[in-house]
Amino acid sequence: MNWSTIWELFKVNVLYSNPQNLVNIRNKQAKNPKKKIQAYKSILTQQLLALFFFGVTYSAILAIYDYSKFPGMFTTYILMFMALTLVSAFPPMFTVFYDSQDTKLYLPLPIKAGEILVAKILASLGMAIPYIIPALGLMIFLYLRLMNPVFAVLLAFVNFLVISLVTLSFSVIVVNRVGSILVKSPHKKLISTGLIGLSQLVAIVGLILINASNSSNIELSASGLPDFPIMPFISGFYDVALNPFSLGSLLNYWTWYLLLVVLIIVIFKMVIPGYYGQLLEIDSSSTVIKKRQTKQHSQRQLWIRHHLSTLKIPTLWTTALITSNLFIFMMIGPISAGNFKAHSISPAYFGIALTIGAAIGLMSTVFTSVGMSLERESFTFIKTLPMNFSQFLKEKFFILYLIQAGIPALIYASLGAVLGFHFTLIISLVIGIFLSSFILGQFDYRRDQKNLMLNWQNINQLLTRGNRQIWQMVIGIVFFLGFLALIVGAIILSFTIGALNTSLLLLFLTLIIASGLEIYIYNSFWKNL
Repeated sequence: MNWSTIWELFKVNVLYSNPQNLVNIRNKQAKNPKKKIQAYKSILTQQLLALFFFGVTYSAILAIYDYSKFPGMFTTYILMFMALTLVSAFPPMFTVFYDSQDTKLYLPLPIKAGEILVAKILASLGMAIPYIIPALGLMIFLYLRLMNPVFAVLLAFVNFLVISLVTLSFSVIVVNRVGSILVKSPHKKLISTGLIGLSQLVAIVGLILINASNSSNIELSASGLPDFPIMPFISGFYDVALNPFSLGSLLNYWTWYLLLVVLIIVIFKMVIPGYYGQLLEIDSSSTVIKKRQTKQHSQRQLWIRHHLSTLKIPTLWTTALITSNLFIFMMIGPISAGNFKAHSISPAYFGIALTIGAAIGLMSTVFTSVGMSLERESFTFIKTLPMNFSQFLKEKFFILYLIQAGIPALIYASLGAVLGFHFTLIISLVIGIFLSSFILGQFDYRRDQKNLMLNWQNINQLLTRGNRQIWQMVIGIVFFLGFLALIVGAIILSFTIGALNTSLLLLFLTLIIASGLEIYIYNSFWKNL
């Protein structure tokens, strides 16, 4: 391979990985033409800063435990980070691999398929690996307890590199297999959306099963405190620090290197050789147009089908599913760490369940935040039709809201039923999700109107407007810490004034805040729409 060629391809594909940042950089360049700005360097700097912030913040949260005494907790967190990375790496890799539409530009050039693939993998790393970064801090915390600090840091970096390469290799193979399916079908968007949704579902269900298993199989650690069951195979990263030549290390650690070699061979023997032809077939495939049956539909039914058709974007669904289910990933450890019995929680704590649901709903407003912009050129055309355009926008918001709130409500209600929570608590949680998603969704809908973008080429341009992802990360961490403080405070208060009185107080405050915000958004947005 020619690494100078790979470097040039990498610089080009970095721009595809985050097109909105490219737009911002070009706007800055236009305001100051004399200042030389290298777009790829600017994007890389932003990605590195975001990764650094993400890694340091979450590592600080993880540092509260002595993982040398909790090997089960250590292995469970590693598994969670790998699962999250495997799922979250799919959208940026799929975008850079198949949606960049740059294949034809390389045809006249002496460039190998392997060079293109390697460049695209490297270019997508900045957006693909945020969730694996905390694993490095986790390993450092463990190894510092077990060995010399210098060796601890070196071993942590080596092992972090191994699990990162294994996870990303799996992601590349999965993306390639999706591409092979797309080659055979004209329904590219529908299939990729379905597969992304399925991958999200598999990851979430898998983590739920792990959580349920851990909750019912709590073991005592060496310190006498409850710990997660130790995950086989992943336990090798714990065993190797204790004794690198023990039977546990040989079976559970050194086989990771064998697995990595196998995955790399698969990539070089199966993925790379067929990648170029795969791209050409996808680009040249024509959509088969089927004759529609002449059924009579009401205008509302037609518009509902239209609104749903604008959501056939894989990356949008992935983002929605990840953000709406972050609470599962954040709380799966604390729930499993102790002798947790869901059925023992009194329904009098419905106010706390409502507050938790409100927190989940606040993390689930993805569809409404891009709803108007999804119309693209249709937005202007529909506006000229002899119809009530304001009513059209209201119906669109309501449909998007039902989907974005309904998905987490269904998932968390199912999880609550599996864990054995009281029906009252589950209903309160669902009400909280729908209520907060409705309120914040309206504010996001208004923001989308103010920052309307109808000429976007990639959904990431909409999702990252105004550095939205960075602000979401910062606000999300602050909010999570504040949320934990609120829940702890409510639990402490319940011991003083009673669980029912605390719940009624939380319900009252929630309704007052929601009513105030609804009155404000109605007068400032809907009334003037």
